[in-house]
Amino acid sequence: MEEFHVHTQARAKLLRKMGDQTIETLRGALLSPAFRAAALDLLWYIPQQEKQELLPELLLLASFQSGCIQLVRAHISAMSRAWLLTQIEASSEEILATAVDDEPYRRLLELYQEIDVELMHRLARRAQVHSDEHVREVGNDFLSGGS
Repeated sequence: MEEFHVHTQARAKLLRKMGDQTIETLRGALLSPAFRAAALDLLWYIPQQEKQELLPELLLLASFQSGCIQLVRAHISAMSRAWLLTQIEASSEEILATAVDDEPYRRLLELYQEIDVELMHRLARRAQVHSDEHVREVGNDFLSGGS
């Protein structure tokens, strides 16, 4: 129990010490495999409004299979649903526009399915008309319920 208390105090002190640099520090840490897990842990302790600033980085992490994908999805899903529905598609656009294969579509469709079925349907329909046959197949999978 003592160790938990020390850890909690250290985490709070670290977040206070980062001050105005908290978001930029966490942004860099999320994009660094060496610091990603620690950054994801700290995200539970920052205000929702600040966490929302990290949506692009979280979506990038949610767009490929990794050991932390479930935790990343949990952070995104914990955001205000109303806010998320107004932001997520635009924030995902660069990821989808630069995708070199079907994985970003599949991973984002999995996330969208957790958030809102209509959101998932819009992306799946977009995937269905993609120039890449594998992306089209992913879109078809999600629209037919075979995700």
